[in-house]
Amino acid sequence: MSSTPPPEPPGGAGQQPAQRHWQAPCPNCGAAVEFRSAASASAVCSYCRSTVVRDGETLRKIGRSAQLFDDHSPLQLGAAGRYRDRAFTLIGRLQWGYGPGIEQPGPAPRIEGSWNEWYILFDDDASAWLSEDNDQYVVSFDVPTDAAPPADQLVLGRSRTLAGKQWQVASRVLARVLAAQGELPRPPQPDRACWIVELRNVQDQVATLDYTDPQQPQLSVGQAARLAELALSGLRGDSGGPEPAKAVAGRSFDCPSCGAPVSAQLESTRCLTCGQCHSVIDLSQGIGAELQAWQQAQGPPPALPLGRTGLLSIADEPARIWQIVGYAVKRGYPQEQGEHSFSWNEYLLFNQKEGFAFLVESEEGWVGFRTITGAPRNTGVGTLEMSWKDIGFDRVEQYPARVVYVEGEFYWLVEKDQGSKIADYAGRGAQARYRLSREETGDEIVWSFGRLIPANQVANAFRLSAQEQMQIRKDIAPTSGSLLRSMPLILAVCVFLLLAMMLLAAEMDDNSGGPYFGVHGGSWGGISSAGGHK
Repeated sequence: MSSTPPPEPPGGAGQQPAQRHWQAPCPNCGAAVEFRSAASASAVCSYCRSTVVRDGETLRKIGRSAQLFDDHSPLQLGAAGRYRDRAFTLIGRLQWGYGPGIEQPGPAPRIEGSWNEWYILFDDDASAWLSEDNDQYVVSFDVPTDAAPPADQLVLGRSRTLAGKQWQVASRVLARVLAAQGELPRPPQPDRACWIVELRNVQDQVATLDYTDPQQPQLSVGQAARLAELALSGLRGDSGGPEPAKAVAGRSFDCPSCGAPVSAQLESTRCLTCGQCHSVIDLSQGIGAELQAWQQAQGPPPALPLGRTGLLSIADEPARIWQIVGYAVKRGYPQEQGEHSFSWNEYLLFNQKEGFAFLVESEEGWVGFRTITGAPRNTGVGTLEMSWKDIGFDRVEQYPARVVYVEGEFYWLVEKDQGSKIADYAGRGAQARYRLSREETGDEIVWSFGRLIPANQVANAFRLSAQEQMQIRKDIAPTSGSLLRSMPLILAVCVFLLLAMMLLAAEMDDNSGGPYFGVHGGSWGGISSAGGHK
């Protein structure tokens, strides 16, 4: 697969920094506020959280930042690393959130999801962003543009030309800054909601348009980067830093439906289920708020125990230790007449430095998925054929789906009968073990890349007992998958062919005096859909 790198940071390895540490007292509390970059226009006082801007050689207070939401991020200010052989330090942070009422001033009433953007300073005084969105880290550079269209002209799934490249609009969400920390190139505006639009391309790049200033939206372009590749030091949990969120003791409270004790293990959890009454509890406003919950009927228990950890390779990535933190049962509704609805199970996996992955248990067995940064290439008519990582995919099925049962914790807010549109793709030929999934919700399109995993590998990874192994889905059989759901259509075709042959035989019998009829044998292939995932 060809890969076009994002714009290089300005400057070179031999260029001397224009400025280093500049300090001035905070105009609100008097504590020292430090600027390490000449490009930083504002900073947040680490003591009183006042947002201050530089006005010549003095500082001027313009507001106060809210308390940061303590999430699962292993990153923190001061952490250092390398990107393409250039050293950098994390010097600032923006925490964004979205959800109903986000456009209203004051505290957001309900946060459905959040993400972090870290401002990084290279040793040559260039700067960039390290964006953190659950299971992806992206290094992006600000790119000047005068041709960004208004946000309302960017339609989900449509193609646009921007900064000389072709992009697909992947998400369009109304969001605002929840909190800020450290140095930033522009003063944060926590009381103003704005459109954030993400676009992706076949070079595995992601572009972000920030409409904080609708007249001059800010464009940044980048690519995914693994934390291990960035060689970061000074992370949370390292010597001298706070314990990582994974090790934080669970936050306990009483279920608002039945009163049973419930504990959330991940700081990023937006909803979880009560083990006693199976209610889904909304934590989007925090545990201290009035908790809301919705009842759900008892569903099939997970075959893989929640909380279990295992060493497993997902989507051709190196084997890593994953913890099972969530379980969802989803149901798909095929659009072809005569086909019946079908269900599958999804397990949400968590790794402290890799974020989240998905393990799908369906009629064809097991598939491990990771979301992708870019967008696959369309190689056929419509969306029937796609290409990703030099693998050709054929669309197997597309259908609406909804969540019917959940257990555990989720980093997004799971709502009753939450629906999406899903398209499943299978690799062709020698690459038939690979999968591609497209899931569309109201404001986002997510592409995921996956690979079939033998059932015995899943069982061994999560140390299933002999009794537990009897409960998991086995590998695909010749008569499983979408073939079963297609049986009514197949039988109809067989009956039609048989009747045609009988009529032909009767005609031949009239002409030749000898009875003859037969059906030429054949085979029907196909796979079942692995289902989509958030």
